[in-house]
Amino acid sequence: MGLLNPYKNIHAFDPKTSIPELTGRVIIVTGGNAGIGKQAVLELSRHNPRRLYLAARSRTKFDAALKDILLANPNASSCVEYLELDLANLKSIRAAANKVLAENTRLDILINNGGIMANPPALSADGYELQFATNYFGHAALTKLLMPLLQRTAEALPEMQRNTVRVVHVSSAAARLDQQKGKREDVNEYARYSISKLAQILYARQSVVHWPDVVHVAIQPGRVDTGLLDHYLGSGKRWGPLGLMQRTYDAVAGKLTVEEGALTPLWAATWTGDVSNGGMFSPVGVPEPGSAQCRDDKLAKALWDWTEEELRKAGI
Repeated sequence: MGLLNPYKNIHAFDPKTSIPELTGRVIIVTGGNAGIGKQAVLELSRHNPRRLYLAARSRTKFDAALKDILLANPNASSCVEYLELDLANLKSIRAAANKVLAENTRLDILINNGGIMANPPALSADGYELQFATNYFGHAALTKLLMPLLQRTAEALPEMQRNTVRVVHVSSAAARLDQQKGKREDVNEYARYSISKLAQILYARQSVVHWPDVVHVAIQPGRVDTGLLDHYLGSGKRWGPLGLMQRTYDAVAGKLTVEEGALTPLWAATWTGDVSNGGMFSPVGVPEPGSAQCRDDKLAKALWDWTEEELRKAGI
């Protein structure tokens, strides 16, 4: 840790003992091939779910991740399965959802973790700003396609267990929200990332309104040493404003390991106590008010309405 420690609650959740038995449950982790997603798959696999989908863009990425996971938990081979998923491509998202729907009569947990950060201006296959498409819009499409199965799962459970059916959005600090058709070259890389992460938080808030039978949570995992920013800070911007800000923050607050970074999404997905539906949490399980925009229900509704219209036009 750094000079200050904003993560005083980081070890309040031990995945080995705090995660309940997951026998019979079906779980999806997007971006499960690297970073906190891979760590989450590992920890969940120790608790015997019926099926644990590791969603990744390619079989090669899945195989490499599974090899690491099996070194730590050889029994993971009995539950971890490949789900091909490109979050920047609606055709891929639809195919992934169809596979899950065809293979399962239940879905208990969806961890929307996959993402990219501070990439140069680019478009998704469907014409959306790439970070927005990957981090937010693709997850919104996947969530909507899988929601009927999540709802049926909750409805079939005894009332006291229905709050175990959850959608977890792995977000972070965020600043602003704008229309995201086109490359948005007028907005810098990190701001585009922040926009996509704010959208996840707002979507979780609105999801409670439209799908109240399922628990929807947004989490901020902390500053995790995943290497997500390496390509950006290594491109001549290490000494720019973002690089200086990030290194100053790391010196003062410190960074979390990948193992520590996975604790908050794991807590949100499996904690057996009360988890505020529509809430946002920081490490670990600490209620996080976020910015004024994060709590702006008018903005959340506007985003929801825009998202629904875009998905409708895409046939989703």
